[in-house]
Amino acid sequence: MKLSGELFEEIISQLVSDSGSMQHNKRREPRVGVRAQGVITPWTLDRAAVKGTVVMIRDLSPGGICIVSAAPMQRGFRFVLQLQRVQREPLLANYEVRYCKLLSSNIWAVGGKLVNLNSTEADSSAA
Repeated sequence: MKLSGELFEEIISQLVSDSGSMQHNKRREPRVGVRAQGVITPWTLDRAAVKGTVVMIRDLSPGGICIVSAAPMQRGFRFVLQLQRVQREPLLANYEVRYCKLLSSNIWAVGGKLVNLNSTEADSSAA
């Protein structure tokens, strides 16, 4: 299953509204497990010139993501998760890698902090 922009927005809005029920959890924000594919690209001005990489999305929170990747990523590396939306421009979620942990041979868990969330509609109007 691919994660759509609409589903992403719905999950995040539900997590934000449920954040009061986390009194005994050590995490700063609630998270939800997700088993979906996403496409990431390095955070660059010319995204069209860079081929996307398919990753598995493990979990989401209002402030972050955990993906499973076939390649390691350095702490501080920035990437864009692009999510398609029905009859709208794609949703772009910009993340910065906070950790990268080897799970097994050539399989890495990569945690990213959400830097900003926007759409290409906003990007094109700013130009």
